[in-house]
Amino acid sequence: MKDKKYSTKTKALSIVMNIIGVVLFLLPIHIDGKWTIMLGVIADYIMKYFSDFLPLLVVTIGIVSTILFIIQKILKTEIPFLKMLDEGFVWTTIKLIGFTFLVMAFFKVGPEWVVNEDTGLMVLNDVLPVLIVWFFLAGFLMPILLNFGLTEFIGVLLSKIIRPLFKAPGRSGVDAVASWMGAAPIGVLITLRQYEEGLYTQKEATAIATNFSVVSIPFSLVMTKMIGMEHMFLQIYGAMVVASIVTAIVMVRIPPVSWKSDEYLVDSKVDPDETIPEDCGMIEYAVDQMFDRAEKEENPFKLIKEGIVSVFEMWFNLTTVIMALATLAMIAVEFTPLFYWLSLPLQPILQVFGMQQIDLAGPSLLVGFPDIFLGPIVGSGIEDEFTRFIIAATTMAQLIYMADIGALLLKSKLNINFFELVLIFVLRTIIAFPVIFVIAKLVFMTV
Repeated sequence: MKDKKYSTKTKALSIVMNIIGVVLFLLPIHIDGKWTIMLGVIADYIMKYFSDFLPLLVVTIGIVSTILFIIQKILKTEIPFLKMLDEGFVWTTIKLIGFTFLVMAFFKVGPEWVVNEDTGLMVLNDVLPVLIVWFFLAGFLMPILLNFGLTEFIGVLLSKIIRPLFKAPGRSGVDAVASWMGAAPIGVLITLRQYEEGLYTQKEATAIATNFSVVSIPFSLVMTKMIGMEHMFLQIYGAMVVASIVTAIVMVRIPPVSWKSDEYLVDSKVDPDETIPEDCGMIEYAVDQMFDRAEKEENPFKLIKEGIVSVFEMWFNLTTVIMALATLAMIAVEFTPLFYWLSLPLQPILQVFGMQQIDLAGPSLLVGFPDIFLGPIVGSGIEDEFTRFIIAATTMAQLIYMADIGALLLKSKLNINFFELVLIFVLRTIIAFPVIFVIAKLVFMTV
């Protein structure tokens, strides 16, 4: 490797911005009795003090984005921001359904299956406010984490571990930690941003987004409380982590992930190759890659402009889509026997594994597909702790939830379709379940 001199300004900018990035996205903080990250603290603060305003903001975003979307459909302008909103027939239909649901839920006018505390109102008041706050913070602050060399530094250090196990770059460790300590959608957004910047191939980005965006510690604690197993949180979370690692090792090697392309979306500003030259040490090369990336950010203040565009792109493109997909999924859970019917083939298998109340356990393992909290809600009615342990850990390991991650992936440039998401959800469940079962057996042998 040729020696390259970096200016003091470049080194200082890289070090300072990366410290800020670590503090915001990766540093664990224990506050109010729970582990989170600084970004989570800021998000909780916003949601606490603006909770009454956020549903109105959601509806406003939905109305404005729909008006601009219709204008673009009619006028076919060349304005970049409006062109971004234009869609084909399928997404146009989904957006208009989402807009209709938003208006119905906000004004509480319409059929019961939409204007219900467990369907449209839940998505409007509980799901979307959380997501638009995270989108806002991520849009502005993600460049601090991604644009000044931290992911390059970590990528070099972890490449010899992550690449052979998960067929992914070492930099993907950042995505996983951000999900683990903050929120799974943050990990997905980081992955998608790096894919759009040419740092991941389509296959790598798909593998990372569908395997590394694990449920965060704060969300997991809430889930264990909902199913009445908070006294075994560490055992359940540990089982989920082990099962997720095993699942990821398998999933990256089979369809639909293995079907994806090895091509990059665009040419990157930096070389995504993390191979360490023979004439260079690991730390030396990691530092060099970090400064090399930071040097390409000639004007950090342009990141403010990019942040504003990024926030509005996520808000205007995703709000009505998430409202439509999440509400329809919740309607299927609350007003149809769909998930009970789907669980019927599972019930004899669950009985063989010694699970109790399989009429509840079966649906509990499937209803997480629409929303992460549905599995624990349905499973909370089961008396047997062994069964509830397996449901809690398996639900966490499934990872694909249409109310957030699923909607993000469908609208991304990864070209993942709905049927692939269903297949990933089913395969993750099949692989994770026996691993969690074995761990649960060992845990309950010692209790």
